[in-house]
Amino acid sequence: MVIQLPDGSIRTKVEPVYAFPVSETSRYISLIDEEPDEIGIIEDMKQIGDLTMSEFDAGQQGKAHRERRRKQRHGGGERKRDNVVMVRVDEGDLNRIEELVDSGQFNSRSEATAFLIGEGIKSKQQMFDKMAEKISQIQNLRTELEVMIAEDAKSSELVGQASDEIPVNGGESQCESQ
Repeated sequence: MVIQLPDGSIRTKVEPVYAFPVSETSRYISLIDEEPDEIGIIEDMKQIGDLTMSEFDAGQQGKAHRERRRKQRHGGGERKRDNVVMVRVDEGDLNRIEELVDSGQFNSRSEATAFLIGEGIKSKQQMFDKMAEKISQIQNLRTELEVMIAEDAKSSELVGQASDEIPVNGGESQCESQ
């Protein structure tokens, strides 16, 4: 599907995606572009028949204005979000996420949640730096252990091969396999 937004930009490869509950096939249909960003949601297909194009365009213009304002507030643009993380949150956290969407700062709960995760990671950057250092140390220790075990296994094999050739019965060399 191709959609032209009120600002004149064209979004190609727009796909309708059922939101929850998936049993509601005529309600809560999210429109996702190729980024993949949610560019709109159809709450109820019945509403589309009742809207005139001017009402739809006015809503889209308001959304485009809010989007420009949001990008200005949040650093110009978004990083590309290609990874999906399913997460369960309690009612209080969900209410806060929905407040961000209702305030017009974000277009979807997904955008608001991605923002909060990013801000949380930024605020804990010092902890993540320390963790990365410790993880590197752990990986180095694991490598040392692997080398130590491999060397021990080789020396055990050499000892085993030498004991196979120990002379018995008057100096004759016999292998255990005989």
